[in-house]
Amino acid sequence: AGIGITLSSSGNIDAIGVITATTFSGGFEATTATFSGLVDINGGAHIDNLRLGIDADNDITTSSGNLTLDSAGGNVVINDNLDVDGTTTLDGVVSIADSIVHTGDTDTSIRFPGDNQISFNTNGVQRAIIGSAGDIAIQDTIEHIGDTNTKIRFPGNDTFTVETGGSER
Repeated sequence: AGIGITLSSSGNIDAIGVITATTFSGGFEATTATFSGLVDINGGAHIDNLRLGIDADNDITTSSGNLTLDSAGGNVVINDNLDVDGTTTLDGVVSIADSIVHTGDTDTSIRFPGDNQISFNTNGVQRAIIGSAGDIAIQDTIEHIGDTNTKIRFPGNDTFTVETGGSER
C-alpha cells in the first residue's frame, strides 16, 4: 500500500493514505473517512441503503426496508411532530404526558388527568373516569349495547333509576 496521490485529466484527485483538509468542494467519494468536526452536506447524502434529505421534504429513507435509530443507551429525541404511516409496533413502555387524541376529532380523547386516573372524553366532555381507588365514575347513563331501551341512569345525588322498554322502573 503506502501513500499516493494521482490527479486525473478530469480534475479528480485519487489518494491513498490520510488527507487532512479544512474544506472539500465538489464531489467526494471514499471507502473510509473519519471526520472530527461538522460535516455539512448540501442537497443530501446517499450512504448505502440510506438517503438523507435528498428530496424537498428532507426525508430519511432506506431501500433496505428497515431504519433503526440507536442512541447507544440514551434517548432518540424528536422535537416536532412525528407522523407515522402504517403499523407502529412499540416494545416496552409508552409514556404519554396527558392525552391520546383521535385524529380529525380532537374533542374525543383518552386522558390521564391526574395520578392514577384515566378518563374518557367525547364531544369535549369527560364521560367516564377510573379513579385512583379503582372506582368507575360515569357522567349519567349506562346503556346496554344492542338494546338502547335498557339503561341505568343516575339522575341526581343518591338516586338511580332503571329503564327497560324505554320506561323508567
